[in-house]
Amino acid sequence: MDMRKLIVLTGTAILAACGGSSSDEQTVSFDNWQETEVVYSYPFDGQAEVSPNAPVVVRFSDPVEVDASNFTLTGPDGPVNFTVESADQGRSAVLMPKAALAVKSEYALTLNNIRTDNGDAALPDGSVDFKTRAALEGKPRALRQLSDTFEVASVSPDGDDLPFLDFSSVNLVMTQPLDRQTVVYGDTVTLTQDGETVPAYLRVDGRHISIDPQNELSSGSDVTLELSNGVQNLYGEELAGGFTRTFSPRNTKPRETLVQEAAPADPVLGCLDDGVQTSPITGDPINCVPLIAKLLGDNTVSKQQGNVFAELGFAPNFPDKTPLRVPKGSLLKGDPLDVRIGGEVPAGFDSGEVTVTFLGDANGYLLPNPYTDDPSAPKQLRLTMDVAFDTEVQRANGAFNQTLLQVELVGVAKVEGPRLVIDAVGVVEPEVLGTETAYGVLSFHMESYPDQPNAPEMEVDMSSPELAAWQPGEHANKQRPGDPIILNFSEPLDPTSVIEGDTLRVTADGNPVDFEYYLDGVSVVIQPQPMLQYNTDYQVQFTDGITDIAGNPALGETLNFTMPTYIGSGHPAIAVTTYPGFPCAADKDT
Repeated sequence: MDMRKLIVLTGTAILAACGGSSSDEQTVSFDNWQETEVVYSYPFDGQAEVSPNAPVVVRFSDPVEVDASNFTLTGPDGPVNFTVESADQGRSAVLMPKAALAVKSEYALTLNNIRTDNGDAALPDGSVDFKTRAALEGKPRALRQLSDTFEVASVSPDGDDLPFLDFSSVNLVMTQPLDRQTVVYGDTVTLTQDGETVPAYLRVDGRHISIDPQNELSSGSDVTLELSNGVQNLYGEELAGGFTRTFSPRNTKPRETLVQEAAPADPVLGCLDDGVQTSPITGDPINCVPLIAKLLGDNTVSKQQGNVFAELGFAPNFPDKTPLRVPKGSLLKGDPLDVRIGGEVPAGFDSGEVTVTFLGDANGYLLPNPYTDDPSAPKQLRLTMDVAFDTEVQRANGAFNQTLLQVELVGVAKVEGPRLVIDAVGVVEPEVLGTETAYGVLSFHMESYPDQPNAPEMEVDMSSPELAAWQPGEHANKQRPGDPIILNFSEPLDPTSVIEGDTLRVTADGNPVDFEYYLDGVSVVIQPQPMLQYNTDYQVQFTDGITDIAGNPALGETLNFTMPTYIGSGHPAIAVTTYPGFPCAADKDT
């Protein structure tokens, strides 16, 4: 095939780009390809845990003219109705289903008669197959029936398709929602190496477990993951037989750090304005976090920006699958979100600056293009990250603050001149006010600085986490038994530094109180055991032993509140409303 000479995006080319010293600035181009091929899809072929609200994207090597008749998307109930929009002058086709896809279902996308001057576009295996995630919310009976058994659904990286590395985090997905209080690192969940427990951070949410080693693993010996039968689902059922998996970490050293800029869609304009930079994959504004929910409407979007310090594994040892990681503590900061009730009625305040913090090392790979063996095709990027999403204004944090586990970006990476350019797509699904799951399609774009030796350095976090707000605060008269105590900090905390009875204490009328707690975004959510009691004096104390993820000590405080006094009615319970009908006394004398 007579092709224009291109930079092949292998590890060697990446490392050359890291030094910023490419002698020939060359640009990846498909202009002289003899055949039109598919070079990218979202979801990728074989992807699981896909959001039912995700778009389906197909990207081609050449511009194509397509409509809905050129695609068939088939699910459990037959063909899916969708609309098609083009992006990047026809190189991308974006399919938007007219209704959300079914949860926990298999889908297949096929192409129909996409003819071009360079031949017919086709998929290597005939179709792109993917599976949607299970339901996130619903009645307990429905959630329990997500699967017939409670077990481990997947582990990533698996050590086969994706190599297990000396900096790998372990991501597990279970078949049923977890009782997070039973998932205890060093007890019911453990990583061991050389007979010793590996110090690690544990994060749990829904069906997801993330285990992030605090230090790099040794590449000279196996690592064993164990889950005991003490791990339980929300319904008290144990993980029968437990679970064990052994990995052999591969050495990624020496590594190179490639500084990437995630620039805003426009320095001045907002995400919803015309004229902003758009993604070649989706056609949407780049680096914008949209949140669509009934409570918010569909115009809640935050423009994000920041520098991403991608650490690349030693490419000669990984000629096909180049590993990369983005270190914990990395930040993306964004413009304020407009807070509108129902998306229409102004709430009278905005969110303040929106911050996305990487809670652990984001792990990823640059993989061979799965749709073509042409060396000039862009590499496939897969990046998985745990992030905390929070806002500067605490009133808005009640709606937005939270931890999002195992957010997966799927994209393409290519060399354009002296830059490594990455475009990726992912779906975020945060909760809003704890009552509704919002969703947003993130069109992520970043480019490496051409002069890497003079690229910006990663900022060192020297600020201590401070208490920004807490519940009940000044509203103890509104607190009721069963309500949690919530401490909102100025930044995410190191989960290993929050220790019950040590760095975090609760007393009732001066007596120590047992409690359960979990971290969510920048919050510590405390549930006293037994629950809060009326007419009782409570004290919550946290010390400077609590730190942020950079190790900075918190400014300790002691918080006091008194639960209101319960005043009974002196009468037996009565019906206050009936349907049909209206509340009235059946016997007015009594």
